[in-house]
Amino acid sequence: MKVALISSADKIGGAAIACWRLGDALSRIQIDARLVVQKQTEPHPMVIHSNPGLKKLAAWYNEYSERLTFIPKAVNKDVRFYFSLGTIGQDLSTIPFIKEADVIHLHWINKGFLSFGFIEKLIQLGKPIVWTMHDMWPFTGGCHYSGSCAHFKKSCGDCWYLKNGNSKDLSTELFSIKKAFYDQNPNIIFTCPSQWLLNLGKQSTLLKNQQIRHIPNTINLQEYKPLNQEVCRKKLKLPIHKKLIFFIAMNIRDKRKGMEEFRYSIDLYLKNHPKIAADTELVIMGKNKGNSNIDFPLKTYYLSQTTNPELIKEAYNACDLVAVPSLQDNFPNTVLEAMACGIPVIAFQTGGIPEMIKHKQTGYIAKKANCEDFAKGIDWILKDNEKHDYLKKASRKRAHRLFDYRVICRQFYQLYKEVIDAKKSSNLLISKK
Repeated sequence: MKVALISSADKIGGAAIACWRLGDALSRIQIDARLVVQKQTEPHPMVIHSNPGLKKLAAWYNEYSERLTFIPKAVNKDVRFYFSLGTIGQDLSTIPFIKEADVIHLHWINKGFLSFGFIEKLIQLGKPIVWTMHDMWPFTGGCHYSGSCAHFKKSCGDCWYLKNGNSKDLSTELFSIKKAFYDQNPNIIFTCPSQWLLNLGKQSTLLKNQQIRHIPNTINLQEYKPLNQEVCRKKLKLPIHKKLIFFIAMNIRDKRKGMEEFRYSIDLYLKNHPKIAADTELVIMGKNKGNSNIDFPLKTYYLSQTTNPELIKEAYNACDLVAVPSLQDNFPNTVLEAMACGIPVIAFQTGGIPEMIKHKQTGYIAKKANCEDFAKGIDWILKDNEKHDYLKKASRKRAHRLFDYRVICRQFYQLYKEVIDAKKSSNLLISKK
């Protein structure tokens, strides 16, 4: 079986990493899976560049052509990466592996990689199409996360991401384009890593009549695994005898990732639990725009942004707790990675995160945006060493049971086989007519 996984990038961003991990997992069960990408960080036999002649230039041109169209319409500069048009892209239908594939599996295809017109060209190849949604974009008028807005349930418009949102704004136009596309192509099978996103898709005007399945992301449990904490701390030059809380994000100042709420939660933790807080320090990893450190009341170690999985998993294993204060998220890799390393997670009750963490069994789920509860959860996890050891073992065990590649690949293999067989039956009926 040949599966073409379509992703804007190979390892840049959470959705790309999730796609990469799926491709790697499928290859371990003897499926010929390749990633077709427009941004490639390193050569790899599993990865096919969509435009090998131009590479970075083609990716840059497409991405910024679309971005420049949106910038004048954005309500402010903070939302420029929270909204995508899907009107610019590349023709992938001539790539040999895609033409040979049994299944075309779309993932995150924004930043000028695929427009709906070019998805239509892939559909015209006559192959079954599976589309994994890593955020809300496939069923909104352009936003990746709608926040408190529920316009996607009827028809977008009056968009708060837009400078002059009204009933006939850009979101309305893009919503209409998507609706016409889905009406003409009702046989795309969607999957979601979280039940939360599946439920939203089912409530949307655009996807309520489409088939949507729930299949979580996977992680390599042989790569992300428990390591000796003291060894990791020495390597990263972190204190040996402190309680360490880890926060990691691609961009630590992304408001959606909740850094401000995390900062306030630490204030409350220090105020309400001064005894244990005095023995606690922070470790932060990720892109820090402006390179100015955030003023935390606890001593903080800033590790530079990296895509090196060795350093990332050492950072997880050096710490006692991973903080995921996201305000909007689907199925974050940070939670998967922490669980695989056997590190308890504290997070807000948002998106698909409560499906990953069992409250007070593998970590702590605080009420959404409730910093008081978040601070309480930090104390609950760190103050009792025996309980902390139990949470560590339970986290790793849950990761094995739910997210191991054998579990996830079995579900995707069954889906691929189902859509291939359905396509063959459909073609057979057409030929008999």
